[in-house]
Amino acid sequence: MKFEIFSAIIGLGATLGMWRIYQSVPEEERLPAAKSALWVLAGAFGGSRLGFFLWQPAYLTDSGWKAIQFWEGGFVWPGAVVGAIFASILIALIRRKDVRLLLDQLSPLLPPVAIMTWLACIPAGCGYGSRLPVNITWLTVIDERGVYASRFPNQIVAALFLFFIFYVFERSFTTNRIGLRSGLTWLLFCLHTLLFSLFRADIRPGWKNLPVDVWMVLGFLLVAMIYMIFILKPRIENVASS
Repeated sequence: MKFEIFSAIIGLGATLGMWRIYQSVPEEERLPAAKSALWVLAGAFGGSRLGFFLWQPAYLTDSGWKAIQFWEGGFVWPGAVVGAIFASILIALIRRKDVRLLLDQLSPLLPPVAIMTWLACIPAGCGYGSRLPVNITWLTVIDERGVYASRFPNQIVAALFLFFIFYVFERSFTTNRIGLRSGLTWLLFCLHTLLFSLFRADIRPGWKNLPVDVWMVLGFLLVAMIYMIFILKPRIENVASS
């Protein structure tokens, strides 16, 4: 039941993202952009499932052929991000389209999916914060073991903060520079995810005293910074030459 609710909430986020893409592109680009968005979502789905197997390799040995039953759950968000990135690059090559333009078109997909994913963590029992020293009824959430406890509302705060960030960003963003919208969207997403991943108290695989997903966010942040340098390089060179 938890997985059905989790899937429904993320599905709503994907639907909102698709609608935002449809509204933001010119009419002649709507159908190709919608198809690209669907393939990116498919890439995210496949990547999140594969990422779960790498995240929890014992699941394969314990479940055997039942591991293919994705409807039983088993997804991780870093894998979804990697899958979406690879799908975007592949789509750009197939469509013979500048990957920066494609990413700009698809960038409205990310905020609603990310926001709804945080909210979907509430019934799924993941992404929660640390226990509070006092019992506050309306802050009681479930963990992955099915135990209810009063905790810092990490999922709700993360979702609301992400909504506020992108609301301000999208209302104030005016430049038409190719790649800048997707670059800033990606950078804001990485910084936000890094912050609220550090507030998570759920059990996660670790390495070098940090959860693996935090290391993944740091890697994504490095990619975002390299992408931004690539986007801004002509402007930096023009300023330097003047």
